[in-house]
Amino acid sequence: MKNQCLDCQQDLQGRADKKFCDNYCRSNYHNQRRRADSPFILRINQILFKNRSILQQFLRHETSCNCTREHLSSFGFQFSYYTACHEEADQVHYFCYDHGYTPLNEGSFRIWKSDHTNSAN
Repeated sequence: MKNQCLDCQQDLQGRADKKFCDNYCRSNYHNQRRRADSPFILRINQILFKNRSILQQFLRHETSCNCTREHLSSFGFQFSYYTACHEEADQVHYFCYDHGYTPLNEGSFRIWKSDHTNSAN
C-alpha cells in the first residue's frame, strides 16, 4: 500500500515514512491547520506579538529604557497581555516573550530585553 501526501493526496515516492510530496505541501498543510485554530487564540497571539513589537521599538539599539504608561498605551500596548510574570523582592517583572517591562512608580516603566529566554523561571 502506498502512502499519500497529507496535503494533496498524491501517491508518495521514496521513503516509507514520507508524509508530503514537497516543502510546498508540507507548508500548506501546516498553515491550513494553524488557520483552523480558535480565533480567540489567534487574537491573543496577535496582541502578544504587537506588545513585543512595541517594546522592541522603544529599545531600538539600547539595552534598556524608561517610558510612561501613556506613551506605551499611545502605541496600542495592552498591559493585561503578557507571556510570563516573575516576582522578585518587591518588584514584578512582566515579559512579552524575550522583552520585559517592570513598573517603577506610578505610571512609569523600565523596558529591557532579556538575556535568556527562560529568565522568568
